[in-house]
Amino acid sequence: MDITPSLVNYDCNSTDTVPVEISNITTRTVAVNPRSLVCEMQPVRIESMSNASIKTQDEIEPFLESLNIDREALQSDELRRGIELIDSYADAFAKSDIELGYTGSVKHRILLNDDTPFK
Repeated sequence: MDITPSLVNYDCNSTDTVPVEISNITTRTVAVNPRSLVCEMQPVRIESMSNASIKTQDEIEPFLESLNIDREALQSDELRRGIELIDSYADAFAKSDIELGYTGSVKHRILLNDDTPFK
């Protein structure tokens, strides 16, 4: 079984129920008995959401170089709009290998033409 991680507002003094999304990630049938403990809530506090926008020219140039943008193929207006778009989604880009993360929120399947294992 897989429990989908989520954030919920919950009053610990309340007797309200919290919906939980459970997925069977196996090929066999799984039975969950009534009133079974399937997950545990942990308190978290979100301190702040930082704006990761790239603001200075010193930050923009190395970042654009790492993207291998062919500036000769773009008009100046296209390049400016591209930089603005990248800047507005700067928090979606890792600026180093250390910033790369992991998420279990997205499930996908890779269909192969040949199931033979390879190295």
